Amino acid sequence: MTMTVVDVSPFPKFGTMTSGNGLAGIFDAAGPATTGYAQTTWGTVGVDCSANPQSVDRVELTSASNGWDGSGAVDGPVSFRLYGRNSTAPSHQFDGTLLGSSGPIRDRNEVSKQSIYSHDWWTKWDYLWVYIAAPVWTIASDFRLHKPDVPVIDGVRSILRRRCDGSQPITRSSVAIPGLRVLFGRRHPVADAHFAFDRLIGLFRLHIVMLFQAGML
Repeated sequence: MTMTVVDVSPFPKFGTMTSGNGLAGIFDAAGPATTGYAQTTWGTVGVDCSANPQSVDRVELTSASNGWDGSGAVDGPVSFRLYGRNSTAPSHQFDGTLLGSSGPIRDRNEVSKQSIYSHDWWTKWDYLWVYIAAPVWTIASDFRLHKPDVPVIDGVRSILRRRCDGSQPITRSSVAIPGLRVLFGRRHPVADAHFAFDRLIGLFRLHIVMLFQAGML
């Protein structure tokens, strides 16, 4: 599945990262030459797309030339959360649906990119924003919103509701894993599809057995 970068220039911007070049410095085309930051250990940056609600595959942020906390220090933990909200604007940094998270990562004294993937590809949101937490300040130089291109399967546009490249740590304590659901389907009466489906089930079972043997389940 390919993704489309959304032109967010028509959308109003919001967030707390208003120091430096402010939100405009994050959304311009200058890259790390201009930045917006918050002089706190957390900051937010987002778009008001209520005039044209958007689904989201991921948001990709770019740091400043000296990392995500603006200090030039290294190895500090930095984490990211992606939120969406409909109807009214968020009243605080967590006032929405948590769509995805990333980190903590270790900060570096250099430019880097970080993608925060959404687990919800099908809902269109009026407001989308990222919350960043870092040890000193929080700073960014670019914000890119990617939306999924919905695949066409047998002439029908279909949403694939789970990613193949996502991951979630598996506990070792025989408890339910929230959100983990595997759904297989096959179409009749194509014999080749039956064969492929049976092979897929077999590979899935083998993978589970290997996880058990490795002590991961």
